[in-house]
Amino acid sequence: AHAPKASGANMEMTYIGSDVCGSCHAAEHAHWSTTGHASAWATLEKVGRSHDLDCWSCHVTGAGLPGGPTHPTQAAGLVDVGCEACHGPGATHVAAAGRAPMTRRPAQATCVQCHDGVKDEGRFDAEAYFVKIQH
Repeated sequence: AHAPKASGANMEMTYIGSDVCGSCHAAEHAHWSTTGHASAWATLEKVGRSHDLDCWSCHVTGAGLPGGPTHPTQAAGLVDVGCEACHGPGATHVAAAGRAPMTRRPAQATCVQCHDGVKDEGRFDAEAYFVKIQH
C-alpha cells in the first residue's frame, strides 16, 4: 500500500490505514493485529450493526475527524481501531520518511472517546487495557 497523494494542510490530517504503517513498523503492526482493536469492525459485522450510526465511529479509524470518514460507507481502508486512531493521522509522517512526529504514547483522553463507560458498558479499565495494547 502507498500513502495517498496530498500536500500542505490537507496531508496533516490524512489517514493512510494500518497496512501502510505496518510497512515500516512490522513488529508493532503484528502485535496490533492480535488485539481487539484489529477486529473492531468485525464485531459490528457479526451482529449486523456495521452501518449503525450510533456504533460505527468507535470501530473505524479517524471517524468524524478531519481527513477521516464521515459515514460508515466511507470506512474502507480505515475499518478497525488502527494505528492512527491512537497515534494520529500518518500521511505527513510517511511523506517525511518517518521524520515527522507521531503521538508516541496516547493520552487516556484518546481512549475514553470510545471507552467512555457508556458505549463500552463500563468495561474499560485503563491500566488493564493499556497492557494489552502496548507495543
